[in-house]
Amino acid sequence: MLSTQRMTHSAHRIHERLGFARAPGRDRNPVPHLDDIDLLAYTLTI
Repeated sequence: MLSTQRMTHSAHRIHERLGFARAPGRDRNPVPHLDDIDLLAYTLTI
């Protein structure tokens, strides 16, 4: 699993091109008191 910030669209495309798939159920905010830090989760099935 890897996480990336919501606004890094280029990274999202790279992850998807490498076979990673979004895992919305694993999205998280590592700093709950800051609403603008959301990390999107991606997983890779091997």
